[in-house]
Amino acid sequence: MLAATLLSIIVVLLCVLVHNEIFRFSSRYTPEGIMIERRHVLFLMSAALAAHIVEIWLYALVLLVMERSLGLGHITGDFGGTLWDYVYFSAVSYTSLGLGDVWPHGPIRFLTGIEALNGLIMIGWTIAFTYPVVRDACRSERKRP
Repeated sequence: MLAATLLSIIVVLLCVLVHNEIFRFSSRYTPEGIMIERRHVLFLMSAALAAHIVEIWLYALVLLVMERSLGLGHITGDFGGTLWDYVYFSAVSYTSLGLGDVWPHGPIRFLTGIEALNGLIMIGWTIAFTYPVVRDACRSERKRP
């Protein structure tokens, strides 16, 4: 359980780093105030989606290592053990969708729970970061002749 906890801490820190760096990068190319255009919103939303995809893949790779290399549990259900199965399970966990067709067993369950919590926090961060830009873009659209 200690190994699962340590791996969870590491992957959470990596996700925070990925999110922060992608938002720092994208904010350099997104103006503030009334000069925001659709292209800025599209760029920012694409960057946010890229951050989430990278984070889902990070969790998928850690899940794969935990199961195959470290023997820290296993995943059952409609799960073939391919890389795409890990990515699918990670996406379902990260978004808290939880379809129930795949189940983790053993210490790997802890990482799955942390992934759901971390995904919710990252999604909330994305909303907080993108809302002002979208709001300003809508305002600038209304002011244009």
